[in-house]
Amino acid sequence: RAAFTTELWACRRAFRQGTGAWHFPAGFLRRVERTYLSGSPGLHLFCGDAHLPYALNVDIRPEAHPDVVANAEDLPFPPATFAWVLADPPYSDEWNKTIWQQGPLHLYKVMDEIARVVKPGGLVLWLDLRPWSWPKPLKTEAFIALLAGPRCRVRLLHVLRKPAL
Repeated sequence: RAAFTTELWACRRAFRQGTGAWHFPAGFLRRVERTYLSGSPGLHLFCGDAHLPYALNVDIRPEAHPDVVANAEDLPFPPATFAWVLADPPYSDEWNKTIWQQGPLHLYKVMDEIARVVKPGGLVLWLDLRPWSWPKPLKTEAFIALLAGPRCRVRLLHVLRKPAL
């Protein structure tokens, strides 16, 4: 039996005319900040142009102007560095290739890296279109469906915690 909460968050569609960029649903970040993120330093993976002022923003593409250019499958940080990690990866290999001009993303390698760099007791927030099973030691705390308007796919926010030592 699942020992986690499930929720539904209604957000507005994100829209920035003419940018061609992908964005979080309107109101999503405010709610995530209020609900889950502490004032501790965090890591924002796959940041694109959505840079968070309270996080170290990481993307593989230099043209996104992240704080750190790095492959999420091999992060250049020591273990247990961040209190939280927010990740919004490409939702398919096709999108990764056509939109971001990158090769296939090995999601379980990324998940292992996130588990390595998050501190014990820290949170992982993973936004995706599908549910995932997670590598140990991460434990699911909540599973949140995000609705952003008509004709928008439902996105799923996985909220996970690395057990404290």
